[in-house]
Amino acid sequence: ANPCGLYPKAFFNDTYTMKDEQSNEVFLKNTGISWETDREYRFKKGSDSEVLQWHDPTDEHFINWMRPATFTKFLKLWAIVDDGLESGTYTITVKNNYDVQSFDGKKYVYVSTTNALGGKNAFLGIVYIIFGVVCILALIVFYVKGKSYQPKQYTELSF
Repeated sequence: ANPCGLYPKAFFNDTYTMKDEQSNEVFLKNTGISWETDREYRFKKGSDSEVLQWHDPTDEHFINWMRPATFTKFLKLWAIVDDGLESGTYTITVKNNYDVQSFDGKKYVYVSTTNALGGKNAFLGIVYIIFGVVCILALIVFYVKGKSYQPKQYTELSF
């Protein structure tokens, strides 16, 4: 079967719907949730895809699932709400397709915000920017010092 291995065999396939206080469904965008390089280069349908594939390798939920997690507790992006959410109470309905009772697993739903630096907490992004600025300043200092460097003139000593 293709794709093979434990990751695709254990594909997390729960589905979600979200409704506001007036029972209007909130649109959960399922595209643009995986890395562009993964979509374009790593996950393609094979020539025998109709016969041998367990999952659609171009499904972005599947692509996110296939990116390995560093730790045993992890988050995977499932959807994006482009229009934002107004303050209020929302109901999330989960269609439980992925059984976690056999290994005492737990599932959680996180609703979070993102910014240009990544997640809600911008600390790591700010640290990276500061480190980059320090590296650029060090580059400038070494460049100026290297340009102004004059090698010493040695004189020949005779005995």
